[in-house]
Amino acid sequence: MGAIGLSSGLVEHGQTPITTGTIEFEPFVNQSCIGFGELMFIHKQNWRDIPEGLNLGFGDNFIFDYYYFHGYQNYFITNTFHFHKGNQTLLQFSSADRQEMYDSEKALYEVIKADLYQSMFIKNLRAI
Repeated sequence: MGAIGLSSGLVEHGQTPITTGTIEFEPFVNQSCIGFGELMFIHKQNWRDIPEGLNLGFGDNFIFDYYYFHGYQNYFITNTFHFHKGNQTLLQFSSADRQEMYDSEKALYEVIKADLYQSMFIKNLRAI
């Protein structure tokens, strides 16, 4: 098992809608991951540190992708009524600074994600 995280219930993004509020779980099968990082659970023996530089907006992406690219099954917590105020860390910065920080982290994360994908590809080649 990989990471378990929250699903925002956004049907327009392919997520299961929030209907009754009963907590349910479903495996990741290419749904949108919007909201996943708002609440995550990971078994402590499987924890991987988030790379330096992913301090504000892409650490949860790293966690999700790390487990996915290493063959673990990630799960969503669905059908759960919840409230989230958004990324509070970034509110202390101006809009222009937030965008610059986001763009910088996104570029770094694309490099990290490519490395994760490459390591998965090489692992699968060795298994053949």
